[in-house]
Amino acid sequence: MSCTRLLISFAVCAALTTFVSAQQPNSLRPARTAPTEAKPQGTPVEISPAKAIARQMADAYALSKTAKTVDEYSSIIENCERVLAEQTSEETIKYAKQLASWGYNRRGEAFAQQATELIEKGEERKANDLDALALEDFQQAITLDSTKWKAYHNRGVSLGLHGKVEEALADFDQALKLKPDHVNGWFNRAEIKSQLGRYAEAISDYSQVLKLKPDDHGSLVGRAAARRHVGKLDDALKDISHALQIQADYAPAYYERAEIEMGLGQWQSAAEDYRTAARTDNRMGRAFRGVAWLMATCPELKFRNSKLALEAAEKAIDLDGDDDYRTLDVYAAAQANMGQFEQAQATLQKAIQLAPQEAQAALQARLRLYANKQAYREPVRQAAAPANLPR
Repeated sequence: MSCTRLLISFAVCAALTTFVSAQQPNSLRPARTAPTEAKPQGTPVEISPAKAIARQMADAYALSKTAKTVDEYSSIIENCERVLAEQTSEETIKYAKQLASWGYNRRGEAFAQQATELIEKGEERKANDLDALALEDFQQAITLDSTKWKAYHNRGVSLGLHGKVEEALADFDQALKLKPDHVNGWFNRAEIKSQLGRYAEAISDYSQVLKLKPDDHGSLVGRAAARRHVGKLDDALKDISHALQIQADYAPAYYERAEIEMGLGQWQSAAEDYRTAARTDNRMGRAFRGVAWLMATCPELKFRNSKLALEAAEKAIDLDGDDDYRTLDVYAAAQANMGQFEQAQATLQKAIQLAPQEAQAALQARLRLYANKQAYREPVRQAAAPANLPR
């Protein structure tokens, strides 16, 4: 999975990475202390170790009620760690661990949010550094309190961003075990399973989201994509229609409907939906990728346009980078359609190096075409619709 933000696609991203607001430790209160008698001005005040610990915990708890910044969460953590370094009661240690865990989790969320903002500015290296700090904080939160489901979920998101998808799935499993009604946990697990090609499991997880939140348009589109992959096109189109009823300007829904239409040979409808997706969200790289593929590979000449296909493929790379084999595959197809066969072969070789095993055969077949100075064309399909659904 790409290190860029997910999810998933990792539209991995947009979604595989949304955190819900954290709560303070359940049913926790600082230890109560008796008021101290006032001392004459200028006389040193002696505070017993027990009272000092109680004061530190009271300060940490008070700050937790308003904390919003990395520095404030760090202050809470430091107070709790000073307490944990002292010899004190089991009750106080337990509370300090829970509050420190809360602080680590919240600080990790703050780092992750800062990383997202940096990605949007194009500062990927700095964002990756913050993602690493976030992951460390989520790990420490779990070490201190193994019941913190939000930390498991957040660590799963971070692990997914680092390409450690099996570990991410294990964390989502644990988060959902502790919090079965956590919508984001079900959604993120579905996104990763879909990326791994485990479509039946993904459909089940998306369906669980929709039981909890029936109008979750991201899950409707995700389930539609998974249903398309297993051939359930009627159900996929129903999901898309529902998603567009909820939000008529939802670009991923138009993109997914175009993918279904491509598979059905409905070239005109696919072209319209790809363009609508790109127009609705001009930062959506895969929409431009779809436009490029259609205009470069359509078996019907009237839908092909060599110049525009190449421009759309280059736009997709500008938006999403060149670390996704699918984007490079599209770029190579556009180059070949333009007659740039040597460039197409070089581009496709890069795609082959990045592609999973299951994609290798198709890529190698296209590489042989380009070596023989032939462009790739989609198979001719008889246009058909699986259901008469309104557009």
